[in-house]
Amino acid sequence: MHTRLVSHALVAWVCCLLASCAAVEHQLLQTAGNAIALQGGASEDDLDIAQQASAFYIKLSESLLSAAPAHLPLALSTTATLTQYAYAFVSTPADQIESQNAKQAYALRKRAARLYSRAKSHGLKALELNQPGLLTALAGQSLHPTPALTLKPELAGLAYWSAASWAGAISLSKDSPEVVADLPEVIALASMAYAAQPQYGDGALASLMGTLEMAKAGGNPKKALAYFDLALEISHRNDPGALVSKAENYALAVSNPELFEGLLKEALACTPAKNDVATQVMQTRARWLLEHLEDYF
Repeated sequence: MHTRLVSHALVAWVCCLLASCAAVEHQLLQTAGNAIALQGGASEDDLDIAQQASAFYIKLSESLLSAAPAHLPLALSTTATLTQYAYAFVSTPADQIESQNAKQAYALRKRAARLYSRAKSHGLKALELNQPGLLTALAGQSLHPTPALTLKPELAGLAYWSAASWAGAISLSKDSPEVVADLPEVIALASMAYAAQPQYGDGALASLMGTLEMAKAGGNPKKALAYFDLALEISHRNDPGALVSKAENYALAVSNPELFEGLLKEALACTPAKNDVATQVMQTRARWLLEHLEDYF
């Protein structure tokens, strides 16, 4: 009897110790995740350093995210960094070299599509863990659109970056119908984020809504224009990204060269408080687009 009591006590003690270790490990993961997520949002004004640092950060954050996939700040930072890396350092260079080396440009775009898809996977997994049933609801959008879908407000940022990366993958996969077929789900996810936090990203979400409106079948240019103008209003017309987005995704689509050129010149004249990587990338793109104006009209 005494032996059994000691045995039971020992088992109970071991269970308590394991539970305690699990709790400590969870706390450590949360603390580390918070710290790494903050680094992902750190400002850097040197493009070469930013590119190298981003690659290191992506690998580090993905490793930690595999152990704590529901960690919201880390998932948001990882998804955002991967998406921005794909756009700034892979997709954009592809556009710039296409006229000299079409084969290399094609390879870069394929890589960018893979990176966008990778970002999307991280984002959607974390969204599902933080709001169970979300992916199932999104999956039915192609056949049965459900405007009543709602999103927790705290998930708006992650939903934005997930939708942006998903849209990026689709834009570079026009030869893959199964990828393009996901566009209604992307629009549904972005719409949920917009309903939760319409001003997210200082107008970045509104710009995405305008881009998606122009991209979908039967899109309404007037509705898209309202989104783009809202993005400019939110950013006080001092964000090169919002101006370049309206130029590329609206002015170009409606064949308005004067508006296209005017928006790009305005983007170059912007003086945001921080001359960060995003500002430099978008102003560099605006300059390049102006230099190749005759290729678009």
